Amino acid sequence: MLTNSDAALDLLDSSAALRAKLLAFGVGRFARTPGKQENMSRIFDAIRKAQKDRSDRALSESAALAPGPHSDRRRSRRWEMDVPVFVYGHTTAQEPFHEEAHTIDVSANGALLMLGARVQAGQKLLLINKSTQTEQECRVVSLAERRTQSAAVAIEFGQANANFWQIRAH
Repeated sequence: MLTNSDAALDLLDSSAALRAKLLAFGVGRFARTPGKQENMSRIFDAIRKAQKDRSDRALSESAALAPGPHSDRRRSRRWEMDVPVFVYGHTTAQEPFHEEAHTIDVSANGALLMLGARVQAGQKLLLINKSTQTEQECRVVSLAERRTQSAAVAIEFGQANANFWQIRAH
């Protein structure tokens, strides 16, 4: 939000360079005379302080808008892998289900898989890697919009476990 002081700073920013040049050349009311330079110095100091304050405020506001913990930032590398898994859990109607699903992407921290059962974010699931028979608890992080019988479901492990997918994490 632009305040009156911000608008004033914008005007001062554009004219500060001109004033400095006029002062340096001794032109007009910006001529170097005893006492005037001291006043101009205080003005420029006030302008610099206001600019620094505005810059600091902008940095803190941009930090507040930085992506949160559920952003699209990745904690570990993803691999495009089709891994067959058995998924056990409860549907949104609290009906138990199990189905064979396939991953789209995997990482040491979880996966993106296609799932036919209706689940919701935050829900706990149990995965079993069909190839290794290894079990892994996970939770649903997000769901893509359902356009067919199945939806892309992002899941995450409680702790990184690259061994579940038989990959080496970097």
